[in-house]
Amino acid sequence: MKKSNVLFVLGCFLFMCIGCTQEGNELTEDASLEAVSDKKEKKPEDCNAQPTKNQLVVKYKRRLSRRKRQIRKDHNVKKIKRCECADETLELWIFNDTENGKPIDIEEKKQSADTDPDLEGVNHNFAMSTTGTQTFYDGGTPLSGVYNTSIKLEDKAAVNIAVLDTGIQFDRPEFSSLVLYNSMNNGSACNDGTSVEVSGWDFVNQDFVANDNNGHGTIVTSIIHNTLKNLNVSYSILPVKIFNKEGKGTYFDLLCGYRFAVKKPGMNVINMSFGWCGEPQSLLKKFIQETEEKGKIMIVTSAGNETSNNDELGHYPSSYAHSNVLSIAAMNTAFTDLAWFSNYGKQSVDFAAHGQNIVFDFGKGAEKVSGTSFATAFASANAAWFYAKGIPTALIETKIKGEAKHLNSLEEIKHQAYIKK
Repeated sequence: MKKSNVLFVLGCFLFMCIGCTQEGNELTEDASLEAVSDKKEKKPEDCNAQPTKNQLVVKYKRRLSRRKRQIRKDHNVKKIKRCECADETLELWIFNDTENGKPIDIEEKKQSADTDPDLEGVNHNFAMSTTGTQTFYDGGTPLSGVYNTSIKLEDKAAVNIAVLDTGIQFDRPEFSSLVLYNSMNNGSACNDGTSVEVSGWDFVNQDFVANDNNGHGTIVTSIIHNTLKNLNVSYSILPVKIFNKEGKGTYFDLLCGYRFAVKKPGMNVINMSFGWCGEPQSLLKKFIQETEEKGKIMIVTSAGNETSNNDELGHYPSSYAHSNVLSIAAMNTAFTDLAWFSNYGKQSVDFAAHGQNIVFDFGKGAEKVSGTSFATAFASANAAWFYAKGIPTALIETKIKGEAKHLNSLEEIKHQAYIKK
């Protein structure tokens, strides 16, 4: 980190000033950004995912519907959460906090599940956050069974983008020209017995209206929507809500949201503006590898806001080494270097994009937001632009590189370039 920025970051940290910045009133998407005198001083424990002490995520082998109850009984599972509308082989196992008068040992439970021949994957569940402690927008009108009727449903768009986030604010005036993916007309609409999906799903509240009461997903969607509108690209967006009002979610809901999105016919891009450090987690990696092998979907991910080297400390899903995963850092306001908070990595971070001091109006006047999440939204729109031109997934990264702006100052990321559009 540059010395001039160090004093500034220290000042922000000492005064616990979430919104302070060298360049004006700025809301960063992660209020836990820490002051460090050198990028390599980031400690692994600062952003590592911490396992939930009494939960496991399991994936059954297929065609085991009749045996699931006995399998759960064998492992003394007390409650479950299913992956409705996404993947019947996925479940969240919840155990009692104590067993035989002793605190539960979740590692012991995992080891036992790992050896079960009826299971093909077991991961810890853990809490995730797309915004740190920042709530961008405490608004949006929850819609009772219907979407804003001015929002168009499209089933023949040139490119389809799924946004896994906090949902979107459907009644936002700007979104009167928003185009949503039409789940009804392509035969993929989820029906959970109580409601039928129109476009997207809320995995937090288990219903079919992915309404945003945080703001993060609305900002991401707005960037994608406006960028593609300006580029005159025919598109649709599928909102997938996996984070709540505080921007908090779980690994299990992420898996469900991902499986939900990739099953949609014609899906091209998945925007994933979040991440965690440490263990890569085998189930999501497996699912992304399966998507890579099918060769039809590009996954665009945020590199993270910890001022950390992702080559040394993996940040996931952005650090998955799959050809269909793009990792995006944030540029500073002047477009001369990476933003002070952005993660980097010569091997693990592909491109940068506009990510600092982005003007956004939450309904109370214009404010400035910053984060690699928003840089990722610009990159998703850029990838979608190429899809609309008929470029196959395998060539998207090469095409982006060819159109990107190369700078010597970006030597800390793979392609030393930022996305212009």
